[in-house]
Amino acid sequence: LGRTERPDTIRIILGGDQLHADNSKNQTPKSGHALDVDTRISLVARKIITACREVVQMASEVARHVEIYVIKGNHDPESSVWLQEVLRAYYCDCSNVTVCERHTPRKCAVWGKCMSVFAHGDQVRPDKWAQIIAAEFAKHWGQTSYRYARLGHFHHRKTIAPVALDEVSGLEVTYLSSLAAPDAWHSEGGWVGTNRGMQAFELHKDAGQISQFIHNTGE
Repeated sequence: LGRTERPDTIRIILGGDQLHADNSKNQTPKSGHALDVDTRISLVARKIITACREVVQMASEVARHVEIYVIKGNHDPESSVWLQEVLRAYYCDCSNVTVCERHTPRKCAVWGKCMSVFAHGDQVRPDKWAQIIAAEFAKHWGQTSYRYARLGHFHHRKTIAPVALDEVSGLEVTYLSSLAAPDAWHSEGGWVGTNRGMQAFELHKDAGQISQFIHNTGE
């Protein structure tokens, strides 16, 4: 936030797995993998709500308007639902803060000629994103010149820019890094050594993405 030049709007993307465990069973919902959990689900819920409020407050001190997008992950498909509704209820009377109300796996936002799609990124192959987004958000696709897919899940950063794929082009697919430390499952599987951090992208209404801010925690 300190490196931005007071943008008109800041989008806060909660890209999935904000809650490591979806409930007190401490397992992934689909695969049943055991999860490292340090405390009670009630305290976790309180912590994530507090953290979201603090982030929104910081962003609102920099930008005129703040938008919040809550994306469900493979660890928290149910928790993301109540988190979105809690934030929607909390900010319902705030004219400068809006919460995207769609309960869908992919959410889209347009800024001038820029189209951004947010998803967790765990169930779609990288080479399929252009085809899916062009079909699902056809109106926005046709109205924009710069198109971006911002994804997570893999806990490391990489960018894939398909030039032509089944006659569909013009989408930049970016997998973002994570602030989360490796848990036992990731450590045992050898998914270690990636930089923990986060990214921000600055979009110009007519020129597309003009800068990128990267913060590494150094841990």
